[in-house]
Amino acid sequence: MSSREIAEVVLKRHDNVRRTIDMLLVHGTVTVTQTEEPTPGGGKPVTVYHVNQRDSYVIVAQLSPEFTACLVDRWQELEKQAAQPQVPQSFAEALRLVADTQPVLWLNRSGFILSADVRFIGPTRTTVGTRLAGPVRIVLGLHRR
Repeated sequence: MSSREIAEVVLKRHDNVRRTIDMLLVHGTVTVTQTEEPTPGGGKPVTVYHVNQRDSYVIVAQLSPEFTACLVDRWQELEKQAAQPQVPQSFAEALRLVADTQPVLWLNRSGFILSADVRFIGPTRTTVGTRLAGPVRIVLGLHRR
């Protein structure tokens, strides 16, 4: 992204954006590629910086307190959601939650455990349709007590 594009996004003058980038460069916070581009109305060429995605975020955060506030609010929201696990609202969500949190094994036709790639094992059959042997049912916690 160019310093001109950043100026358009944050509604600041390009020379102010360049000044901010220069300050961040002195501190070693960002890295840039510098180019000279012609002025749209003619005249003296203007220095334009090109930055990567990470550095564009840093520059915009420096120029726009509103952007920084939105970013902080979003991270706090995400941390709050992570601290409070969501209760599944449907049967499908509950199945997805179980599939994502439980290790799953499956058997080939000879009854050998092959891998952990299958998402569901029923109480008496694997997803490939073979019956679970007694010892395997005990290991998987599917035996009746």
